[in-house]
Amino acid sequence: MKKILVVMNLNMKRQDSWTAFNRSFVQEGTVRGYAVEHLLPSEPCPEVRKYFEGSGFKAHIFPGWNSGGNEMTEKQHDLRLGWECWRRVRREKYDLVSFHFCNEVAVLLFILLTSLSSCKPRIVWHQHSNITPLPAGFHPKRVFSKLRVLSWLVDKVCPVFRKQEQILIDRGLSPGKVTAIYNGIDPERFKAPFDKEAYRRDLGLKSDTKVVLTVGSLIERKRVDLFIRAAAEVVKKENNVTFLIAGEGPLLEQLKKLVEELGLTESVRFLGRRSDVDRLLRIGNIFVLSSSAEGFPLVNIEACAAGAAVVSTDVSGVSELIRDGETGYLTRAGDAQMIAEKILMLFQDPGKAREVVARAQKTVFEQFSLQKMVDSYYALYGKLLK
Repeated sequence: MKKILVVMNLNMKRQDSWTAFNRSFVQEGTVRGYAVEHLLPSEPCPEVRKYFEGSGFKAHIFPGWNSGGNEMTEKQHDLRLGWECWRRVRREKYDLVSFHFCNEVAVLLFILLTSLSSCKPRIVWHQHSNITPLPAGFHPKRVFSKLRVLSWLVDKVCPVFRKQEQILIDRGLSPGKVTAIYNGIDPERFKAPFDKEAYRRDLGLKSDTKVVLTVGSLIERKRVDLFIRAAAEVVKKENNVTFLIAGEGPLLEQLKKLVEELGLTESVRFLGRRSDVDRLLRIGNIFVLSSSAEGFPLVNIEACAAGAAVVSTDVSGVSELIRDGETGYLTRAGDAQMIAEKILMLFQDPGKAREVVARAQKTVFEQFSLQKMVDSYYALYGKLLK
């Protein structure tokens, strides 16, 4: 039986999506004859830790970066991660190591250490974050970077959207080394019945209240301030709208102050970190992603599956799911007024909104399912392990 180690360097606050992926990946691996184990080098949230400890799946968790009382610098964490991966591979003799959300430094150290030992597993680096194109006038062969070195040494680099695949090739990676695999979600999570009216009441929402929602960490690149400024424009023309912000982060107090300054304390609510994002999305009329930078945001896929009309900034791979006017609406990054205009348009034309939502749901269920994502991973791993 071939052995796979999945290294997932993620402070897993969004436990619903990534726990579903890990569960499906392990179950499918067992069916296909693979023994799958996990290494979680960031402290997971309590729900994820409980899931791994009680699931029967083998997961190695050690405290590291973002782990509460045992803070480490990012550099120290990356070095420790590379060392810890090598120790486990040397002892357990894994056939393939799959890195998710891992810095190049950690993977390069792991490769260096394995090159000095007899155990040399296949290595796949899943690139979830965004990599920007080279500036005009730069030739990739003249640019030395950790990324290019890493691409020479691993067996595959897997970005999570097609545009990123081409950017990596343009930056000097061999086309044969790069394979894009989309993130996916479990459609059944968004089909299971639940009492929406009771859920709304628990949130203090009336049955006829229109809900505009955003979900994400309250950090600079998420630009939640634009969501709030767009809300200020919408409430001037649309009555009975509540704007919900689910997430936590260092900008919370700053954003609360902005809400007060704009006179939106009755219209904008902060919900903090939620473990029921799938239900939140299902009671929202409109979901907004106002980020200035993303990879291929999983939350857009979830919002489409949940039946919310999506308004998103056109950054990175967003347009590969959100086609403007067809499966959602795109806005320029940094433009709160444009976000407000798209929200108002959806409220003023509910028939068009329903058409957009129906197309988006169909697209997600057919092209961005969790099963399709897992199948693509195993198809790739199977070729590497022949």
